[in-house]
Amino acid sequence: MEVFNIMISPAWLFSLASIIAVFGILLAFKKMVASIQYKLENNQLTSETIQKEQSRYFLKVAIIEAVPILLIIIGFMQIGSEEVSTISTTIAALIIIGLIILTVVHVFLARNELLRVTSNEHKAYIHTLLFLGFGTILAIPIISLIALYI
Repeated sequence: MEVFNIMISPAWLFSLASIIAVFGILLAFKKMVASIQYKLENNQLTSETIQKEQSRYFLKVAIIEAVPILLIIIGFMQIGSEEVSTISTTIAALIIIGLIILTVVHVFLARNELLRVTSNEHKAYIHTLLFLGFGTILAIPIISLIALYI
């Protein structure tokens, strides 16, 4: 019995990992922001609710990142096994850069929505939330972009 031996270019594996990570984590981030915005509008935001929302968010991020991490590992294992075309690498890099730009735009839009309804006492938390979003959403695309040119 023959085992299927499917070789996908590492560049495409890194791109796929970035697409899955960005859209999945961005969706989780937007849900967290919507929940916090609802609680801000109804004066229900406390340090406990903030901790609960962040815990849920980190759990979702961990679950979402499982498949992209596996794809990146497979991509690293295949890096030296075949010749990757420059066009393939360039297209993959453009896709990942596009995802990074999309992430920056969406995180800043979410931040602006939160700042619109928040008081001064919560502004520091909103800015922390912004950096939390950038760090979690952009980790896989940055790793993938670097891996393309190893």
